[in-house]
Amino acid sequence: MGQQPLTPSTVVAGQKGGNPAAYELAKTWQEEADLARASLQKAAKKMKKWADEKRRFLEFEEGDLVLVKMHSILRYRKVHKGLLRRYEGPFKVLRRVGKVAYKVELPSKLKLHPVFHVSLLKPYHGDEEDPNRGLSQRAPMGAKTSYDHEVDCILKVREIHKRYCKPKIEYKVRWKGLPKSKDSWEPGEALWQFKKQIEAFNTAKANEDVARIGGGE
Repeated sequence: MGQQPLTPSTVVAGQKGGNPAAYELAKTWQEEADLARASLQKAAKKMKKWADEKRRFLEFEEGDLVLVKMHSILRYRKVHKGLLRRYEGPFKVLRRVGKVAYKVELPSKLKLHPVFHVSLLKPYHGDEEDPNRGLSQRAPMGAKTSYDHEVDCILKVREIHKRYCKPKIEYKVRWKGLPKSKDSWEPGEALWQFKKQIEAFNTAKANEDVARIGGGE
């Protein structure tokens, strides 16, 4: 009959004499094994505590602004992954749904169910001095991502009305490096990367309007 192989614990427990060096070596092994086991248990407790803290869901109130994690939802649509942002928003919280979900106010063009699990939401913190500082510099969803030419200046503005649709703003644009014959009307939302030119036009137009009614002195 064979016999069970010796381990550090059996060597230490069964020591009744014999080679002292072997006994000390086995004892050292046992102490190191106990220390390693204790370290693993401590690490496991830390990981559990961290996971529990991550599982504590945030709570929002009606009217709060939140960012919505839509990357995992929109990646199944025909949108290049490079154009998808991890979070979209900010959007307004409309109400709580159940214990762990919220209904948010989404643009109708997204055509998404507006109720999201709280794990897909995070609070939006605006900047009072510069409200646009915390916003992404990528194209808004549904907007044209870029143009081949830079905007030289904005020439005119008009409001387009269609039946059963909200009015839309369009700007007549003069493009850098192109003749006047290439001036074109573009949707305001598509000119998201030319905000400075739009602001300059709106400021100049407001000043002209004030001067026209005699208030420019």
